[in-house]
Amino acid sequence: MSMLEGFELTAHLPDATWSQSGPLEGSSPLTSLSSSAGLSINTARRRRHSDSRYIDGHGARQSLQKAFKPSRAPVEASWLRNDVYAFPYSISHAVDEGTGEHGFITQHAYSTIMGQFQQLCTRGGGFWKPFDLPAFPSRAHLERCLLLYLELCAPHIPMLHSTFWRHPVIPWPVLLGCIAIGSSFDQENGAPEATHAFREFLRRSVRWCLEADTALDRSTLVQTCLLNAVTQFNSSSDDNALSAAADLKLALELYQQSYRRQPLEQIDCSQIELLWTTWVQEEAHKRLLWFSWLVDLMLSMSRGHYSLPKLNTRIEHLPCASIRWEADTAWDWNALPVEAQQQTGLVESLHWLYVKHRIPTVLDTTQNTFLTYAVVARTEEVAATVKLALHNWSPTPADGDDEDECESLEPAPQDQWLPANHEYAAWRNSACDVFDSLHFKANSDAAAARGFEGPAILHLHLARLVLLCPYRDFMALVSNLCRQVSITANSISASHLTANILKWLTLDDHKGRLSLVHAGAIFWYIRRYSLAFFYEPFAIYVSTIVLWTYSLYLPQIRNVLLGIKDSRERQHREQQQERSDIAQSRPGSSNESEDDDLIPNTILLDRPCDDEIVQAFVRKGHSMTAEMSGAGDICTPQGRRRLLEESMKLLRRSQYAGYGKAQEYCHLVQKLAQRT
Repeated sequence: MSMLEGFELTAHLPDATWSQSGPLEGSSPLTSLSSSAGLSINTARRRRHSDSRYIDGHGARQSLQKAFKPSRAPVEASWLRNDVYAFPYSISHAVDEGTGEHGFITQHAYSTIMGQFQQLCTRGGGFWKPFDLPAFPSRAHLERCLLLYLELCAPHIPMLHSTFWRHPVIPWPVLLGCIAIGSSFDQENGAPEATHAFREFLRRSVRWCLEADTALDRSTLVQTCLLNAVTQFNSSSDDNALSAAADLKLALELYQQSYRRQPLEQIDCSQIELLWTTWVQEEAHKRLLWFSWLVDLMLSMSRGHYSLPKLNTRIEHLPCASIRWEADTAWDWNALPVEAQQQTGLVESLHWLYVKHRIPTVLDTTQNTFLTYAVVARTEEVAATVKLALHNWSPTPADGDDEDECESLEPAPQDQWLPANHEYAAWRNSACDVFDSLHFKANSDAAAARGFEGPAILHLHLARLVLLCPYRDFMALVSNLCRQVSITANSISASHLTANILKWLTLDDHKGRLSLVHAGAIFWYIRRYSLAFFYEPFAIYVSTIVLWTYSLYLPQIRNVLLGIKDSRERQHREQQQERSDIAQSRPGSSNESEDDDLIPNTILLDRPCDDEIVQAFVRKGHSMTAEMSGAGDICTPQGRRRLLEESMKLLRRSQYAGYGKAQEYCHLVQKLAQRT
């Protein structure tokens, strides 16, 4: 046993720096940060592995999926006022202990940022209202926020290469953008107010860079606008969020006009350093396009826009594998195996997923996420196409000869119910199959990480949710109900529902119940694996209103649903009688009813379920009870109320204190609870 002394089994978390043991290696971009800075990072909210093993002799080891317990105290919302900006006293007057000589934020960079703050945020008579207090945080606090960004955000939004942080002069707008994002992960006293102030300072800086700083490099401008769009994603002002998206599009257009690609084929293979430098520039360009599109897409989803951004036609390949992107030297990059150096084409990957139902050879978390939303975008393109006038019409030589026939042609209605369209329904079903394939890969990564579910799994649940249910109608319904003061629990009826929601509950009930499974899975994920990312509050909110709508209105129309079920079953029996020979030849068809007898009558939506139970719930869930932890049966008044309370617990977590949109979502859910 002596050989096992000092041996420590640690989990390997791909694409994450969730657990840091020992000193940082020299290859990390964080190594240039001096330990003398005295920056202590609050790691209580991060998921920690249990050291408990069966060998400890406690009977059962600690679960690897145990939910962590961050602060859930309600957050004061006074600082969310859009016209009040100030860095809190505890931060702006903190003693600057210094960051050492090797910090990312040099004294020159700090002076530049503070000078911009004084110019844009403290002087009266300008375009913007001055901050309520002219004080600015210390250099040490800015370094702390930057460290939070590098540790908690950068591994999951790998947009800036490690070589970026080795430049002697790092552009101050990008530094400010990273600091603003990092401040949202801070949970010290006054952190929400500081996040609010940083967000406004960055917004003004972006506007100044677009309009006044003509000498700023355009790639730096796009990077800054992208970081600004991320910070404004959860702004309590929708105008600021949409303005940030518009600024990003403008900067991206200017950048693409001037970008010139240098083909790697024209560089001598012996010049490894030049090859690597050129490749890094091209890969950074590719990732800039991808992340800009992704943030724009998710912002459109969160605001309920009916038109989502299409894929950029200039994007031909997915980002490279993480192992190649994380290579810190030209020699490490050149020594990677051949399979890691291959480029993955977007069209090729979609062909493998859609047609062959197979996963591309090399697929990591970042590529998985991009493919997930590429499928969403493709399905939305089909939805937009089938709504076009004359979509089903094909030109013929006889066109115009028969006037009566021409008059009988009607354009496709804009408000048609999409699931009834065979073309759209086929694409949506195929998208679900693709998501299953991508989910299998994400689950294998989670198994390799000892159960830790990465962000790709949350994206897969959210993507299914937006395709399987009319979430825009749900958002509009909730907003309408919350605005009507006279609405009470007794007066909420199915008459408030739109046609899309009614059809979703009745005619599209299979997909409706499948969406409930993924809505519950989002609760499971956030409770255990939340990384406090900008899209999480929206995921919590949309899953909540989907579950609430189903639980409130299904009992009111259950009789109608059962009547539809009886009609479908009669039609199915008649079809089986007509094709009895085919039905008898199908393997396993005779055992289907026997298997259903083994399925429980209850499904717990926010706990992992085996696929057999999920598919049984999708197939005949109208006769099963849907429950959630802490709520019980969600179709009962008490269950609905507790469901909303569980949602508010998540939205009130301290990790979302800097997100104004999270507080807005919580306010809407609270109003629903008062009316339920």
